[in-house]
Amino acid sequence: MFKRGISMGKQNLVPFILLVGIIGILCILKCYYGKYDLSDGFEDAVPDYCGTGGQKPSNGLVSLLKQSGANVDDIKKSRLYSPSDCNKLENGEYSNNLFGTCTNKVTKLSYTEKCGGLNTVVSNVPSECMIDNTVLGKPLVGFTITINKKPLIIENNTIQLYNKNECDKLKGEFLPISMLKDNSSTEDEIKKMIEVNDKDYGICLSKNLCFSISCVSETSPSTGSKIKDAVKRGIKDFLGI
Repeated sequence: MFKRGISMGKQNLVPFILLVGIIGILCILKCYYGKYDLSDGFEDAVPDYCGTGGQKPSNGLVSLLKQSGANVDDIKKSRLYSPSDCNKLENGEYSNNLFGTCTNKVTKLSYTEKCGGLNTVVSNVPSECMIDNTVLGKPLVGFTITINKKPLIIENNTIQLYNKNECDKLKGEFLPISMLKDNSSTEDEIKKMIEVNDKDYGICLSKNLCFSISCVSETSPSTGSKIKDAVKRGIKDFLGI
């Protein structure tokens, strides 16, 4: 079971991030909050006390969990939190096991468990991910790599990648993408992973938040820019300018 905060060495941490479903989320939901039965308590309607904060696990992350043999139905119904989002909830108490969990420290109600209904809508990127109202980093470009002797398809936008300068601005610790491998990864897989994502990019995390997991946006910055450009063109056409 994970202790609060980052307690793993770099060599063990990186395969963890890729195999996050087996070790991370399952550990949080079934061990850290072991007193809750995940088969109960999920409501169709989102309780009012949930507000709108928190993040949903990325689609790529859910896919990775499924490949790893995890029960993704429970994962999809779990809400991830940043410190700022958790603090907005009544008596919110934030715990970081690389995945932010949030609990009502008085009633011990798990917002992570009870507010999963919010995952049906697009999540807002938490304020911790932004500098001057700009979301740093870029979406991961997908690749296939063997971890623990099992080939895994890592989809586009599974996590958010950062260069060291961006990670420094977030006051995080930078781990290069070249570390996303283990002894069973092939040279060709590692080469392809680096080529499509740029060797200068990697994972960014701090003692309070794993930015690469919590800062994933379902709409990439490039897509958003294209939408804005299309709107501008439409306005100009309408005005005849």
